[in-house]
Amino acid sequence: FRPDVPQPEKIDAKNLKFVRDVDEVILAAAAEIDQRYRTAILKDRPVAYWPLDDGANGLFSDISRSNLHGKREGNVRPAQTGPWGSSAVGFEGQGAIATKQHALLLPNSGITVEAWIWIGDIPPVGRVISYPECWGFGYRQAMSINGAPPSEAVRFTYWGIKDYDFPLTLARRRWTHLAVSVDRDHVARLYVNGRFEGEIAGDAPRLHPSGAALLGAATRSGNHEYWQGRLARVAVYQGYLSAEQLSKRYASARVQPNNIRDTAE
Repeated sequence: FRPDVPQPEKIDAKNLKFVRDVDEVILAAAAEIDQRYRTAILKDRPVAYWPLDDGANGLFSDISRSNLHGKREGNVRPAQTGPWGSSAVGFEGQGAIATKQHALLLPNSGITVEAWIWIGDIPPVGRVISYPECWGFGYRQAMSINGAPPSEAVRFTYWGIKDYDFPLTLARRRWTHLAVSVDRDHVARLYVNGRFEGEIAGDAPRLHPSGAALLGAATRSGNHEYWQGRLARVAVYQGYLSAEQLSKRYASARVQPNNIRDTAE
């Protein structure tokens, strides 16, 4: 039975039906949100969109027109609990999902990356997604300096050019929507749960990736920067998405008042 549903001391047919009915409402709400969120994503024409709600056979679908489907490499666990009761993928710092190398992933006129992330109690060091030798997006804990507590930051990287570090401490064991949008002038803007959190100026990126895009790692060799936690609904866009677009995206994942509870955050 669901731990969030009050459990009767004595299970009878009526109580059993109540629990089943609650589960059906939750599943129906999750399916409704998934459809609404998918529609909002595809409306902005991503060059790649991995819902990460599949993967039982080790394969993960890109449902954009690019067909950059992914394949499990190492310890990656599908069918984990995702945002709003949907499905997600779990990473334990020892595996990734390898996709393909594609010109559409190049930040020729800027780039936008968004994902739902979940981190546990392990100090976070990892990449949500990376296009090796070109760009990467993740969350990290910096080293302690002069005895001060280590800081945390959302990091977007133009490989060999600049790390855009946004100091930020995210809640543990909760789903958070992150998005970084970089414009053609190389200014990166961070959004957390639909809210603008800051911007950092940078320089032009390299446009010569060294391999396939990876979900949950920076590279296949060397400093892997494997992700530790869960990921869901990862999307990449050519060019810059506005604050309004990203705010609406997050709003599309909110549970409506007639549904049972709000688990979007």
